[in-house]
Amino acid sequence: MNILYNFPGGGSLRLFLTVGAGREWFEADDIVFTPPGPGEVTARLELVDADGIEYNAGFGVRWSAGGRIGLRLDARFVLADLDDLEERQRNVEATIGASWTLGRR
Repeated sequence: MNILYNFPGGGSLRLFLTVGAGREWFEADDIVFTPPGPGEVTARLELVDADGIEYNAGFGVRWSAGGRIGLRLDARFVLADLDDLEERQRNVEATIGASWTLGRR
């Protein structure tokens, strides 16, 4: 779930900030490969299931073209603290989206 703050004004361009948190998980499609250590002959493959809490914060801009059509661009930093992994996952994400409003205004 995220909270969004829209900056006032801006005409057809509107800047915003966002922060949020949620649950993140993945299943055994991910494989952890451990190469052979000194004196070992074989490597080890391990299937990992993990879940935990994810936090994110970011900013973006919305552009409205005439009220019914719009574009949105945002960037976020995501920190995931998954229980079965040794390290926290840190990611930067960018998204772009289009919107089309149906119905009456």
